[in-house]
Amino acid sequence: MIIVNYLLSLLLATSSTRVVDIVQKRTGNTKNIIHVLFIDDEKNDAELVHLNLDNASLKVTTTSTPSEALELLTHQSFDCVVSDYKMPGMSGIELCREIRKTSNIPFIIYTGWESEKVAKAALAAGVDYYIRKQENLAHYQNLAKSIEHAVENRRDPSSI
Repeated sequence: MIIVNYLLSLLLATSSTRVVDIVQKRTGNTKNIIHVLFIDDEKNDAELVHLNLDNASLKVTTTSTPSEALELLTHQSFDCVVSDYKMPGMSGIELCREIRKTSNIPFIIYTGWESEKVAKAALAAGVDYYIRKQENLAHYQNLAKSIEHAVENRRDPSSI
């Protein structure tokens, strides 16, 4: 009963999503959290993705350059990489090719470009999903589901 009252007080004090965060931190149950590295040179896009995806099941780290992403990948553990396509210095496809030299981490291109040629090149480079940015908020749910699906498939290839 004490636990129920505790959880109810947390629910009243915060959003239900954050309750899960608090309970996971206090119980140490973080095994289902997916750590995402998001790369986009457009600061507003990075902030929107972080705001809309960082929750109880997804923890998002953002960076603005592919070189910073490569550095982060050498020092931190991530479950999935989500990258913009067109960035200065290195495209998302080139970044995927570079990462594929040492890792099979799920990789998603998340771009405003709608090009069949780019999509084919991305898939040929080993990208798991090619997702087009949209202006409606519902597409963040699609992005989150794609991240979860890509990570699950990588963890358990028999679920494909």
